[in-house]
Parts: sequence; C-alpha cells; structure tokens
Amino acid sequence: MSGCGVCKREEVSVRTYTKAELEEAFTSLTSTLSKCEKIQVGKKLPASQQTLLDRRVRALRLALELIEKEMASFTVEK
Repeated sequence: MSGCGVCKREEVSVRTYTKAELEEAFTSLTSTLSKCEKIQVGKKLPASQQTLLDRRVRALRLALELIEKEMASFTVEK
C-alpha cells in the first residue's frame, strides 16, 4: 500500500468470520495476553522491549474487545 490515505482511498474488503473462528482466535489471543501480562509484572525489561510489550498488550486487549463485540452480534442476530 503506497501513498497517503488522505490522497488516495483504496477499497477495503471485509471478511466475515464464523463464530467458531472468532472463539478460536479469542482463546488464542487470551492466552497470549496472559503470557505478556505475566512478563510485564515479573521481569525488568530494557526500555525498547518494555515499550514493545506495552504496545502488544494494548493491541491484544483491543483485538479481544473487537472479537467480543463481533461474537455478541451472533447472539443478537439468532
């Protein structure tokens, strides 16, 4: 993807996922988040690694929140 987003818009295709795929992703990401949080509490990391870990934890929490929101739509629709 080249160019700036303001100058040129590209079409974004949205993929739909099954409930089973979302549940599997949720389980996997929850496990990864748990491991990252344990490292945050337990170890003193160099600044660059700490920043990377903090950003990773925020991204995982965001992803989990979005997956939860999407899974809720399955229960509302059916």
